[in-house]
Amino acid sequence: MILSYAITDNLKGYLKTIHDLRVKILIYPLPVNDEIILRWKTAEARGDKEIFDYIKQNWYVTAKNIDIVTVKKVYELVSEKRFGPTSGMIEFTEKKLNEFLKYFESSNDHPVIQAALIQAEIINLNPFGDVSEKVARMMSYFMLYKYGYDIRGLVNIEDFYNADLVTYRKFLRMSQNNRTAFLEYFAYALMKSLEKKYDETKKMTDNINSFHDFWRLSVRQQKILELFEEPNKRLRNKEIQKIFKISQVTASRDMARLYKLGLLLAHGKGRGVFYTKA
Repeated sequence: MILSYAITDNLKGYLKTIHDLRVKILIYPLPVNDEIILRWKTAEARGDKEIFDYIKQNWYVTAKNIDIVTVKKVYELVSEKRFGPTSGMIEFTEKKLNEFLKYFESSNDHPVIQAALIQAEIINLNPFGDVSEKVARMMSYFMLYKYGYDIRGLVNIEDFYNADLVTYRKFLRMSQNNRTAFLEYFAYALMKSLEKKYDETKKMTDNINSFHDFWRLSVRQQKILELFEEPNKRLRNKEIQKIFKISQVTASRDMARLYKLGLLLAHGKGRGVFYTKA
């Protein structure tokens, strides 16, 4: 499969700035609690916690290839409850999507370029109708996380898109035959998002007091977290009830708070849910 795009001077400049910002954010001496607060704020602004938990658990710095099963899994997480299973994807579209995904198996493109390409191509193929755009956006994060570009879990391009959806979709239309314009747009969006996040990181110590009341955990919640210090520890609600001699409602409230703050990951559904350290 041949994709048409050019690595322009603008794109090179954006990629260089992204690299510099990535390094600055990664090495910034941010206290652990402050970093977790920033990650929580990012997750709240970005939304789709279930999807990002899945990405972190399964696709963070991995040699695995993204395939049609991965894309269908994202659709399932995004929209299956509303729109039904992916069996409605026509055979021709699925074949084209498969051909495109195989391109990445041997691609040496910069991770940011790959993230932009996968988004533009899925939107262009439109395999899931009205939710193809949402699935495509999420697949960009898959590609970024796969190559370690989660950047302390602080990457959030959604705010940039949503601030001007008309421009976002204009660049997608401009890139239907040649992806260059969208590559520049995507790299610029990521660059501006990281600039904003770096500014927030530097200001964190100035503004931290406003978050302390929210962040304060009860003694019991702190002790629950300590249980997860054991490697590969997993606990269910019933076990928390038994250990701390508390009701199911109280245990659920504690676990939900720790989950929402990004301190724990939830796995499974219903009564089968168990938690691990984030």
